[in-house]
Amino acid sequence: MLPDLADAVAAAYPVAYALLEYAAPDRTLFHVEHLVAMARIPALADRREELATLVQARARRDPGPRASWVHCLGLLGVDLRDLLTDADPAARLRAALTHQNDPRARDQILAALGAFRDPYSAHRPLTHAQRALLRALVANEQLWDPTNGSCANVFTRAGLPHHREACRHES
Repeated sequence: MLPDLADAVAAAYPVAYALLEYAAPDRTLFHVEHLVAMARIPALADRREELATLVQARARRDPGPRASWVHCLGLLGVDLRDLLTDADPAARLRAALTHQNDPRARDQILAALGAFRDPYSAHRPLTHAQRALLRALVANEQLWDPTNGSCANVFTRAGLPHHREACRHES
């Protein structure tokens, strides 16, 4: 990020944070997602814990897909391992994608990829759940590291290309 832009984001953050208090409950997640993106710049690293506390509180009372709230918490560096056994499979997967080095998380990711019962082909469209999983995988930077060969093998077994743009196009 350009230094001037990072400075502008850091300067705007307190205002955006304060506005969250006035957000309608059905718009809270939208505002939180933007605050999380802002808080990820290095200049705001010291504000992440405070934001994570707020996100946890708002996730309990405001609407929105649980997996989206979990994703925000993961981006803020919150330990989500306790959600690896959550009742919501989408929340479990988001937690797993945050903690890929945990064997339980890898099991969750492999189980989700196992939902691709038949290998993907252009003649067999993906289900809504499979598209959601693929979007989550595309969004996860670590899966696309060329040194991470085990991920490439899993994609291959699911019949998916291990090319980010190809997966992005399919999702």
